[in-house]
Amino acid sequence: YMVHDLKNIAAGLEMVARNAEKHSNNPAFLEDAFDSVATAAGDIKRLLDQLRNKHIQSENKVLVDLDVLVTAVVKKLSHRRPEPEMDLPTETCSVIAEKGRLENVLTHLLENAQQATDDDGYVKIGLQHRYHTCIVRISDNGHGMDADFIKDRLFKPFYTTKGNAGLGIGMYESREFVRSLGGDIYVSSEPDSGTRVVLEIPASDAG
Repeated sequence: YMVHDLKNIAAGLEMVARNAEKHSNNPAFLEDAFDSVATAAGDIKRLLDQLRNKHIQSENKVLVDLDVLVTAVVKKLSHRRPEPEMDLPTETCSVIAEKGRLENVLTHLLENAQQATDDDGYVKIGLQHRYHTCIVRISDNGHGMDADFIKDRLFKPFYTTKGNAGLGIGMYESREFVRSLGGDIYVSSEPDSGTRVVLEIPASDAG
């Protein structure tokens, strides 16, 4: 079906290209052409997301050192403001998970925090090994969310906040993934008082 979708996208763009020279002075055509190109770009992005997620979902579970993974995700996002601050324990905390999917979840959550926070604010990520659980805490002093939004919209399937659809993963998918590992995600927030997201994942015996 993806090949069929790509053929349709290509046909639409070819039609725009064929008519561009003839109708380049027609404002109505230009408006339609821009809409067509924007739609095609969105469709291609959606197909890429589906391909990426299919690849990630086919991964095998492996032993993942969370301190190493958190460090890698923070480094990847360090060019954005506010730059995430880390608080990592001296000892490692390991879980059994599909590494790529877990990395996507952590990236999504940190990006959410950065996008909701002014450049001069803070985004923090901490890791704790408590009893038989690895706990990841992400906090910011950004715009925050009200209780109704958290209750009614935040964890709805396919709902994305602040343009995070590019990752192909939202809060619903993040929580479902963490729950599939035997853990859970908890969110607390208030408008203009920031947000706190807690991931609890069973620690690996090997870790």
